Amino acid sequence: MKTAEKEILYPYVLDDKPRFLLGWVLYTLFRRAKVDESAKEGLKQLHKEGTVVYATKYRGHLDYLLYHYNLRRRRLPYPTIAFDLNMSWLLPFSRFFKVLFSYLSHFYRTGSLPSPYQTGFYRKAMQEGTPSLIFLIDPKRFVSRFIHAEKDHLQFLLETQKDLDRPIYIVPQLILYDTSVEKDYETLTDILFGYRDKPSVIRKILMFLKHRGEAFIDFAQPLDLRAYLQSQPPDRPLQAMVAEVRDALIESIDSRKRVILGPIMKSRQQLKEMVLMDPRVSETIESTAASEKKSLRYARKKAGEYFDEIAADFNITYVHLFDIVLKWLWKKLFEGIDVDASVLGMVKEWARKGPLIFIPSYKSHIDYLLLNYVLHESHMHIPR
Repeated sequence: MKTAEKEILYPYVLDDKPRFLLGWVLYTLFRRAKVDESAKEGLKQLHKEGTVVYATKYRGHLDYLLYHYNLRRRRLPYPTIAFDLNMSWLLPFSRFFKVLFSYLSHFYRTGSLPSPYQTGFYRKAMQEGTPSLIFLIDPKRFVSRFIHAEKDHLQFLLETQKDLDRPIYIVPQLILYDTSVEKDYETLTDILFGYRDKPSVIRKILMFLKHRGEAFIDFAQPLDLRAYLQSQPPDRPLQAMVAEVRDALIESIDSRKRVILGPIMKSRQQLKEMVLMDPRVSETIESTAASEKKSLRYARKKAGEYFDEIAADFNITYVHLFDIVLKWLWKKLFEGIDVDASVLGMVKEWARKGPLIFIPSYKSHIDYLLLNYVLHESHMHIPR
């Protein structure tokens, strides 16, 4: 986005082409990250029709860099502006000093730092169709709007949309560095470095360095703000709409995440206790022991052995190992594997709405392995 000379410059804009050294670093770090291929044409079409605003759940410099660089490298609409995210440390020296001088000049004239909301900077960006990035859960921004009565990102977008003819499309976006299944119990890593859903800076860096080859950028269903406003009663409070839109976007991101990772997994021991201590199972064990004239202790021991024999012991490490083996195997057996992308997209949408049950036409180990391989390569959780 081009800025007039007298216009105030902000450190939230990242639109300069990376210099040689920075470009090499970004390429080395982010080149293996993957983007949902099925979303490319849709994003280009949204950019032609209106203004694309990406929405991610939590703020983060590393995430923004990965979004910005990968979408830009693939010639997709990339977020030029990250709302209220200071990127001064990545700006070229010349632009950094221009931003600094602009801030000092404004402070000298008015006694306060410039606000991109009050100066119309963000509004102009929306009018010009500049792709941007907002954060749905932002502690710093919450304090600003709750205590200092500053504008919320979504409140600003809804107010701006009322004055625009072109629609603003909010595209929920998420990035996964680690595709292993989430567990519903705490580990020492969670306590020390934050949970995977909202990792600390240290954990995020470690996850990225360890799993950057698996990093995957995915997109949920876009929200057309113009159509949304047209569907609302004229007298509905703005804050009610802001809360509804935020909840819908967060749920969209979370449901998309469940499609890839699957439901949160309980520990094997927790499942074993839930099953064996179930009143109906306990009653069956007792009646079986009585009918077979065995001790209750013996019957319970056998029930535990049956559970160990039947219950799956899902381990993502084995999944990754089998993925390597199966890639080699399929190349030896087949010339290629054709997948109907449109049907797979429908399956992903069904997975977002509820549990999936795959029913093959006949029993085949090869078909089962192929199904799991295709799902894993398409960033969907496999049957457990």
